Amino acid sequence: MQRDGDTKIYGPYEYFNQFRVHVVTRRGGKRTTLYQTFATRDLADAFIAGARDEAQGVTVEQAVDRFLAWKRERDWAESSVESAEDRLAMILGPLMQRPVRAVVGRGAELYVQARVYPKGHRQEGKSRAADTHQNALAVAEDWGAWCVKQRMLRANPFAEVEAVGRKVEGRGQAAPDRR
Repeated sequence: MQRDGDTKIYGPYEYFNQFRVHVVTRRGGKRTTLYQTFATRDLADAFIAGARDEAQGVTVEQAVDRFLAWKRERDWAESSVESAEDRLAMILGPLMQRPVRAVVGRGAELYVQARVYPKGHRQEGKSRAADTHQNALAVAEDWGAWCVKQRMLRANPFAEVEAVGRKVEGRGQAAPDRR
């Protein structure tokens, strides 16, 4: 069942020697159907991606801002909210201007990218400390679960991602030998 304001996109389908896309939009109790044909499948796929991005509405950045506002409402310390914001920027940074659905199925890929310093950073290409990228993953899992509860995503893209490395315990000393 479609809700008011929904857009469904079907295709691309082969249509003679071209590719066809079928777009159905419901707004204000009115249904609009659009058929668009393209010379190549790549053009049809690009049209579909653009139409879905427009239909999605909420960007990753907006979802992050709403998530942080939700944390503030629950009386999180401002330093914790700022830390969460930094961690989310670390792991979601490349997708901030994209729709939330751009994160779907990319949790592991985003985590791998967050494990090294990005281009332009003074330590570019070097690995981050395990604590740093594991904390970013934990905050991203929390954000993903929140997005699922808000019905922005159907599944948490970070739920199945395995953390890599070992966190430092104690004062940076080696763990005692317990024989």
